[in-house]
Amino acid sequence: MLNCKVLNSPAEGIKFRSALGCRAYGNYVENTPEGKAGIICGSNCEKCTIENNVVKDAGGESFGIYLGSHECSIIGNVGFVTSATKRGHILVEGTSDTPVVNAVVADNIIISHYFGIHIKSTYRFTLKGNVVTHYDPATIASGYGIGLMLNNARYGSIVGNTIHDVAEE
Repeated sequence: MLNCKVLNSPAEGIKFRSALGCRAYGNYVENTPEGKAGIICGSNCEKCTIENNVVKDAGGESFGIYLGSHECSIIGNVGFVTSATKRGHILVEGTSDTPVVNAVVADNIIISHYFGIHIKSTYRFTLKGNVVTHYDPATIASGYGIGLMLNNARYGSIVGNTIHDVAEE
């Protein structure tokens, strides 16, 4: 998927599911509803890449990799929110039975109202060179404003990320 524009989608902006070798490159997604992602590699993707995209005002995550996906990447994207009602983070989420394996999240810029980057039930991952900023530190609610959240994340490499204007834990 190359250079597409998705505006005011009733669901996720762009979603791969059970895909092999797919690439979302140079796309623009704006204004997805609450809980819905901008661009995601859904369940059971393999060797898919989300690269050089822009997502504005995602109601859920700006970019994501989900259950059972292997060797997928989120690289060089920009995700941002302009409202405290949007989330706009990066989510890499598996379960103990269907983990995400060998994920790469690198060189992204995220301005989020939720977590910056959330890694859950993911094994062998790399987080490198990302920049995370909280949308409005004055509006931080319980659980919001965490720059990097790791939950059941194993064998990861976290190098050279910048996280600022986030809540103190």
